[in-house]
Amino acid sequence: MKKIVVLILTVLLSAALLMSGCTKDVPAPEGNETPSTETAAKPFEGITIHFLSNGGHLHGLDEVIPEFEEETGMKIEITTLDMTGIYSKLNVEFGTGTSSFDVIEISCPNAQGYRRGDHIIELDEYIEKYNVDMHQYVSTYVDRHMIQYPQTADGKYICFPYNADIQILAYRGDLFEDPEEMANFKSKYGYELAPPETYDEFIDMAEFFTRDTDGDGENDLFGTMVMGGNYPSLVGDITPYICAHGGDWVNSDYQPVINTAESIAGLQFYYDLWADGLTPPAANTYRWDEENADFQNGRIAMMQIWPGSVANLENPEASKVAGKIKYAVVPGKVPTVGGWQLAIPKYSPNPEAAFLFASWLSSEEIALKRSRLTGWATGAAAVYTDPEMREKYPFLDAFNESLQYGKGWPQIGEFTSIWQIGAEEFSRVFAGELTVEESADNMQERLDQLMRDGGYYE
Repeated sequence: MKKIVVLILTVLLSAALLMSGCTKDVPAPEGNETPSTETAAKPFEGITIHFLSNGGHLHGLDEVIPEFEEETGMKIEITTLDMTGIYSKLNVEFGTGTSSFDVIEISCPNAQGYRRGDHIIELDEYIEKYNVDMHQYVSTYVDRHMIQYPQTADGKYICFPYNADIQILAYRGDLFEDPEEMANFKSKYGYELAPPETYDEFIDMAEFFTRDTDGDGENDLFGTMVMGGNYPSLVGDITPYICAHGGDWVNSDYQPVINTAESIAGLQFYYDLWADGLTPPAANTYRWDEENADFQNGRIAMMQIWPGSVANLENPEASKVAGKIKYAVVPGKVPTVGGWQLAIPKYSPNPEAAFLFASWLSSEEIALKRSRLTGWATGAAAVYTDPEMREKYPFLDAFNESLQYGKGWPQIGEFTSIWQIGAEEFSRVFAGELTVEESADNMQERLDQLMRDGGYYE
C-alpha cells in the first residue's frame, strides 16, 4: 500500500513545490517559521471522504483504511446500504442535483446511466495526473463482460472496477465425494455423482439430497436453494435458468422477451424447485442473507452463489460447512455476470481527494491484500492468478472458468429498473398471487413501457 500512497504524495508534493516556485524568493512564514513539508505532502489532510458502500462488501476494509488515513491525513466515513437502498438514496439525491457522498459503489451497468445523466465525473484527467495503471484489472472480465462499463463509448473512464462477480455453483464436497452417497446415487440414477453440468442432472441431485436426516418426519437437508422474496437480486438468481432454457429479459434491440416460451420455461423451472420441495419451505420469502445462512448452517447440498458470498461461507466462525465446499461452473453454463465499481459524483466538494481514495481502494495492491485476508472477489487481475489466493480460495478456478461463458447485462441506465420490475412481479408467484405465465406477461408489459419511455424504440 505504501508505494501507492507514496506515489500519490510525491505527485502532490511536486505540484505544491512547482506552484510555490521553489525559489529563495518565496517569503518566509510569519515568525520566521520553517515551511512544513508535512503540510505540503498532505494537501488533503483534514478532508473527510464520505463513501457509500454495499453493506456486503466490507471485507477487510477495517484492515486497510486506517493506513490510508494515516498516510494521507484524510478521514474516511463509510455508509453501508444494500442494493435497493443504494439506488433509492442516489436517485433521490441526484434528482435534486446533490450528493452526500464523495465516492459511491454502484453496480456495473448503472455507471453508464448515471454518466449520461451527468451525475458522475470522467476520471481521465486524474488518471493521467497520477499515472494510474488501468490495465491492472481483470482483463478477461473487463474485455468480455464489462465493455463500456468502466468507459463511455468514446473511451472516457467513469469508474474503477472494484468487485468482479459472476455466479458459480457451490456444493458440499463432503456429500458429493462421500463413497456411500456416490454409490447410492449411481444405483438410483445410473451415472456418477459429480457437479451437475445440465439442469436435468441438477434436478436429479437436488432430489437425491433432499431428505430427513434426523428422523422427525420433516426434511432438514435440501438439494438446493432459491430466493423468492421481493428483492432485486432475485432477478440475478433467476437469469441463469432463463438463459439456459434459451430465454432472456431483453433482446439485442432492447425489446423485452421475458414472456416467450423459452423465458417462461426458465421461470417455471426456478419456481418449481421451491414448489416441489427441493428448497427450504421458507425460501419463497428469502433474500441473500437467508439463502447464505441456510447454506452456512449445513441445510443445503448445492446452490448458485456470487463469489462475494465465499468469505462468509468459508468463515469457520460463522459457517458449519467451511472447508467442506467445492465450486464449479453453474449448470447450463450461462452464469450471470455482476460486479460493482467505484465512481465519483459530480456534486462532491473534493473530487480529487475522492479520486485518490477510489483509485487506491480499487488498486491491485490493496485488492490483493484484502483478498488474501478474506477471499474478497475484487476487480484486480493479480487476485485471480496469485498462488496464495489459488491455494487458499478454491472458488477462483470456477470463477476463472465461468468467465468463458458468462452473460452480461445491457449497458443501460434502466438496468436497475429491470431488476426491480422482475423482483416485484416474480416474487408475487412465490407469494401465491400470480401464475408464472401471468407474472411473465406483467413483466413484459412493464418492461416494454420502460424501454419505450427510455427512447429505445417507439
